[in-house]
Amino acid sequence: MRTASLDGNGWEGEFSDMREVSLSMLTGAYMTLRDEMDEGLTGVAMICEDDCWRLFPADYEPPLTKRDGSVR
Repeated sequence: MRTASLDGNGWEGEFSDMREVSLSMLTGAYMTLRDEMDEGLTGVAMICEDDCWRLFPADYEPPLTKRDGSVR
């Protein structure tokens, strides 16, 4: 995987951890995510500009950002 990313993209791949937790464990910044999941919404969970986690549609494409955090 590492070589494929380097050869195909020209940079090292970045990988994130995936965890499965109970809805009752979602507190703090995850409360909005818990409420949306409890309402039956589905999608991809990502952190929002207000530092809370929310569900976005599966086909949502976040704005591209540079490594320094600025938006392209």
